[in-house]
Amino acid sequence: MKVAVIGAGVAGLGAAWLLSREHEVVVGLVAGGTNKSIALDLGISPRTVELHRAQAMSRLNVTSLTELLQVAMRAGIQVPDPAMRRPRNAT
Repeated sequence: MKVAVIGAGVAGLGAAWLLSREHEVVVGLVAGGTNKSIALDLGISPRTVELHRAQAMSRLNVTSLTELLQVAMRAGIQVPDPAMRRPRNAT
């Protein structure tokens, strides 16, 4: 189980630990993904994406998607290069 630190060294943010899957979901949200599209990219269900998103929001002490995205962007999370994305499973 890997963890990622978000917010460390960013003014006004304490450091929060996110599990690697929570971090992947946050990155997907920053990229503009929906729960369904993130689920397809990660090979998990949309409901699991919702749970990871809710846990990340709790750990970061935010109450809305807008706040989550603001915290993530201030912490330096950027949209990944499309060439680095994992291929989607063929359905």
